[in-house]
Amino acid sequence: MSEQEAAQAISHIPIGSIVQIVKKDGTITELMLMSHKISSTEKKDYGNIQVPALPPAIIVRGGMRFGNFRLDVADLVNIAWIS
Repeated sequence: MSEQEAAQAISHIPIGSIVQIVKKDGTITELMLMSHKISSTEKKDYGNIQVPALPPAIIVRGGMRFGNFRLDVADLVNIAWIS
């Protein structure tokens, strides 16, 4: 899925709604959408510490124990609004 396709798929879904996400490896999960922003980060170098660049991703919540996390847009096939 491209960054534009993902942005279009989540643009009409309210934040906090449950979405069903289908990944390229066949995994189907139900997660809570936490942001409409699809963010990527640039590589940062702080001398002896280097932070790698991160690809575009959506922010979701997996459950009470897992908190918010990123799902890379390139790994997604479909995003559907459940409730």
